[in-house]
Amino acid sequence: MREVLVEKFLTPLLPPTLGIGHGEIISYTGGHSNEQDIVLYDKALVPPALIGNTASGLFPIDAVIYTIEVKSQLTATELKKAHRSAKKLNSMSYLPNPAKTCEKAIPCLFAFASNLSRTGWGEVERYKRVYSGQPALRAICVVDQGYWFWSERREWEEGYVSKQRFKFAEMLDFVSTIHATFERIKSTGTKSLNPYFCDSK
Repeated sequence: MREVLVEKFLTPLLPPTLGIGHGEIISYTGGHSNEQDIVLYDKALVPPALIGNTASGLFPIDAVIYTIEVKSQLTATELKKAHRSAKKLNSMSYLPNPAKTCEKAIPCLFAFASNLSRTGWGEVERYKRVYSGQPALRAICVVDQGYWFWSERREWEEGYVSKQRFKFAEMLDFVSTIHATFERIKSTGTKSLNPYFCDSK
């Protein structure tokens, strides 16, 4: 499932400066994440020796932009596992930079199908029963059902294209958001100007 998503969808549509791999994410304090299905990172910030030709291995968290948990079918059990993995990622430390706050890695979930009989906001409502306070996962995309993201207003919102209700609209929303986030980070320099320094607050 991961290879299908990467080879058929992400690689052709994302900018070449955005690397795609899989493996563990590490911090300068020695912390590490669970195995990540997909890691999207800024190629300019990752030493090639860490990654190798297969883009598999260890990724410094300060260079990571997105992580994606991939599920063939989303169930309550798989959702809880993805939440725990994202929560661990969110707790990892970044190198401190007193002059600038660095944008943290964004954990999200992608599923090719769901065991929910209903569609639409059902996945978000199910996830709300998993966490308290703020969610660890920042975006959920389920093929043929929808794309939802945790917005700056601290609430779940549906993707703009997904609202149009045409086939694969949710996947377009998903990739468009990744692309826009990467371009914004590159333009503001929150990662690239100070690649290994980040406010962990």
